[in-house]
This record gives sequence, C-alpha cells and structure tokens, in this order.
Amino acid sequence: MKTPVKLSSKTSQYYVIAERWASDLDFFKVESNFFHHLLDKYVNSSSSKMHLEKLKKLGRELKVLEEERQKVEILVDELRSKIALVVEDKVHENQEEIESSHTTLELLMVELTKQYRELKRELFKTVENL
Repeated sequence: MKTPVKLSSKTSQYYVIAERWASDLDFFKVESNFFHHLLDKYVNSSSSKMHLEKLKKLGRELKVLEEERQKVEILVDELRSKIALVVEDKVHENQEEIESSHTTLELLMVELTKQYRELKRELFKTVENL
C-alpha cells in the first residue's frame, strides 16, 4: 500500500478552498431550486404584465447562471481530482498547473457569486413589490 504524498502548503490550501467552492456551488444549486419555485409561484399569480415580464426575464437570467454554475462545478471537480491524484502519488505535483487552475476558478467564483447575489436581490425586490 502506498503512503499518501505530502502536499505543499499551497496545494493543500488550494484543496481546502476548492472544497469550499464545491460547497458554495451545491448551495447555489439548492438556492436556484428555491428561486424557480418562487418564480413559478409569482408568474402564475401575477396579473401585471410588467411584473410578469420582469419575472420571466429573471427566470431566463437564472437559467444562464445555472449553466455557468455547472461549467464552474466541472472545473472545481477537475481541480479536486488533480490534487487527489497527487495525494495518491499517481502524478507528480505540478504547482504551476494547479495554481493556474486555482486562479482561473477564483475569478470565476467571484463573478458567479456576484451575479447570484445580484439576481437574488432583484428577485426578492420584484416579488416584494407584487
């Protein structure tokens, strides 16, 4: 049985952050389901054409965000897998590759989180005014 490889402190840190991102993405998935239910509820009960169009627009934006979340989720899983392979001593640690993946994901997660928050704020503001 092979002894797991000790990771560099940076790679260990990247793994912990990738785990947090995976958790955040799972939460986005749960929250998106809630948003869909909320949108469906208000789309079906809205009598105002203006509010109805706004809700439909938010629904389309939510679908785009979900597609983006799925893409980011794949990239996070790939990073976690790369690091796991290093731990299992199946590949040598390529610090530059891991760091590059991490940096890309960091930017994507910041933007995705920002967009989810903006959509959430707009959705709650819209349903509050119904």
